[in-house]
Amino acid sequence: MARHTTRLRLARVLLFVERLWPRLLPPVLWVAGFAALALVNVWAVLPGFVHSLALVVLVVALGRHLWRLAGDGLGWPEPAAVRRWVEARAGLSHRPLDVDADAPATTGPLAERLWAEHRRRMAARVAALPIPRPRLSWVEADPRAIRVAVALLFGAGLLIAGPDAPRRLDDAFSLRPGGTPRAVRLDAWITPPDYTGATPTVLARAGDAAVASTATAEPLVVPQGSVLTVQLTGGHRAPVLDLAGDRLSFDSPAETSHRVEAAVTASGDIRVRQGAVLRARWPIEVTPDTPPEAAFAGPPEATERHATRFSYRLSDDYGVTAARLEIRRGDGNHVRLGPPAPERALPAVPEPRTGGDAATVYHAAETDEAVLVVDLPAARTGGQTITATAFQDLSDQYWAGEAVAVQLVVRDAAGQVARSEPLAVTLPVRDFEHPVAREMVDARRRLIDNPGARNRVGATLRRLARAPDAFDGDLMVFAALRSAYWRLQAGRGIAQADQAAELLWRAALRLEDGEVGEAEAALRAALDAMAQSLESGDAGAIADQAQALDQMLRQFLASQNQTFNGAQTPPPSSDQGRVTTVDAGVLSAMVQQIRDLAAAGRTEEARQMLDQLRAMMENMRREPLDAEDLARMRAAQQAAQALKGLSEEQREVLNRTAQRAMQNRADRRQGLEPQPFDGLAETQRRLSETLSQLRGAAGEAGMEMPQQVDRAQQALDAASEALARGDGAGAIGNQAQALQQVDQAEQQLQQQLARSRSQQQGRGGGRDPLGRMAPDLSTSDFELPGADGRRRVEEIVESLRERLSDPGLSAEERAYIERLLRRY
Repeated sequence: MARHTTRLRLARVLLFVERLWPRLLPPVLWVAGFAALALVNVWAVLPGFVHSLALVVLVVALGRHLWRLAGDGLGWPEPAAVRRWVEARAGLSHRPLDVDADAPATTGPLAERLWAEHRRRMAARVAALPIPRPRLSWVEADPRAIRVAVALLFGAGLLIAGPDAPRRLDDAFSLRPGGTPRAVRLDAWITPPDYTGATPTVLARAGDAAVASTATAEPLVVPQGSVLTVQLTGGHRAPVLDLAGDRLSFDSPAETSHRVEAAVTASGDIRVRQGAVLRARWPIEVTPDTPPEAAFAGPPEATERHATRFSYRLSDDYGVTAARLEIRRGDGNHVRLGPPAPERALPAVPEPRTGGDAATVYHAAETDEAVLVVDLPAARTGGQTITATAFQDLSDQYWAGEAVAVQLVVRDAAGQVARSEPLAVTLPVRDFEHPVAREMVDARRRLIDNPGARNRVGATLRRLARAPDAFDGDLMVFAALRSAYWRLQAGRGIAQADQAAELLWRAALRLEDGEVGEAEAALRAALDAMAQSLESGDAGAIADQAQALDQMLRQFLASQNQTFNGAQTPPPSSDQGRVTTVDAGVLSAMVQQIRDLAAAGRTEEARQMLDQLRAMMENMRREPLDAEDLARMRAAQQAAQALKGLSEEQREVLNRTAQRAMQNRADRRQGLEPQPFDGLAETQRRLSETLSQLRGAAGEAGMEMPQQVDRAQQALDAASEALARGDGAGAIGNQAQALQQVDQAEQQLQQQLARSRSQQQGRGGGRDPLGRMAPDLSTSDFELPGADGRRRVEEIVESLRERLSDPGLSAEERAYIERLLRRY
């Protein structure tokens, strides 16, 4: 029977399980019932001491039950009991498993033979002894089927808890101090960098619904430099943050309050664990900040008021925070600047404009050259390529008239710098008509080119000062001449030459422009100050600068009109001043619109309107239009109107031709004779003749028509020929091309007229040299955006401010509203 030893050992274990099974029912019911109550969140809503007391009672009951099991003699079954259990389950009688332990009662040959036969027969009976299966049943131990009710409650709890089941079970079987809330509250959000202008992304709000069920199929895309904030309240262990493989600990100002902030630098998963429970998981994808791009949109252009217009394109995923133009002498090679030698070191990267002079000379130490830097306003690109325009009067620079290399340098909020390709240009030179002003500028140039010529320059200044009648005895000009002379005599340094050159330039401007020049300089300063106020976002400064800008605009227009009126001496007219007032009123309305847009948080739109106002000012003519200019403007306006009417007629002819061609194709399929295009061909010839006459009239008026008109003429002639020979398809193609060219020509003429009207703004109330009203040159067609949108924004802002004053507002809501109001 020794071969059954292994089976008997296994049977011993099974017998122990069978005896233990009924005794396990009470603790299983107790634990399952306690867990079922946890799954339905009963313990979370009860006071803490109740849950703690229940947990202690459960542990005591389990310990007492185990003690009773040990006291009742529950242990490993005896070998004899195991053999009896196996024999009984196998239906064996006479204890065949005990034959090895028995001995015959008598001795002798017959007894031995009988005993051997007995052993053989017992061995045959247990040769295929099966291992009995234990009877595991709680029916007798639970006659009232309480186990069924507990199982149903536990199953329902699993369905109710869902993915939150592990967390609730962990909380239920963790002992905590009485009165402390057990519910876990999770808040998590990602705050993008301020320069992106994006709002924070909420990952989870306070409440159990967000816990452990926040995984998303698609990764959440966040910009580089974003900050993750996680707040967790409740639970019984310190949570841990796994941020894309980096494990971070929470700060715990209180026992059950935890908070962590971390910069999001790499893509991956965000996991929040508390003990063995995964509280939350979010996959994220970090997008790096792309470097900005900068390029010139075209060569610089000189405006009517001697400023230089720079057009450039900027591109960045969020916005350019600083930009500047670097101007070097020569064609981009490093050429050292002559006198005076600049002393200020060139900053390595552009800095935001902070006021002061927009054009400054710096010294580039690494190349030992001088660089003229023009600060440009920042621009929010929003991931798009935008075209910006900057105006800068560089006529007073020492390099005026010289070949220079201009380079655009920009920086984004992440500190990345981009440079455009250098652009070789020649800085514009201002021509002076006043003879004394011209001599003063020539003396200034000689002094700049050769500071050693100060004696000869001083002699020129002394001679000019002795003839005050040449400059109408202007005391300011006389004082400038004498002051410049004595500065040159007092010192031989570069600084004295610089000061004298500056005095001569200002005096020359006063002689050339009079009060208009001073008003123009004040207006440019007011425009720059307004731009600075918009960049700072200070509402008070914006209001003050808007008022100052309005005043400078009115003074500038008044001085400009006074100069023109004195030059033209038109007959007095009561309505002349009225027209000027209307023009000033429109510009004042633009200033008010800029202020309102800034107050509504639409800063970029306010900047665009300010740029439009600056462009209008820079393109105002410095002298009145003559009769030839007005004739060309009239001809351009008439041509634009004629082209618009021609476009409408041509579109009608195109539609009729297409309909006739479709009908002819249908007739051919049915075997019918197609209809001719005779009437349409005649109409097409008439339109071609009309365009030809329009070209001739424009030529007589001295106006050059756009090239699209010539291409439209060719297409109209080809369409007429195609219709005459019955080629509908060929006619349609030429008609469409002609229509496109006519529309483009009309648009180009309208743009030319718009530029001419902006140049005409400074004239005497929009009148020709004889005091008559010029044709359609007023600004009455200028439309300002409606105020409904601004009022709506103001209402929303006021509502948010009232909401912010609510004392019951949570810290998260308060911070969010403050971020919204930060722009206002």
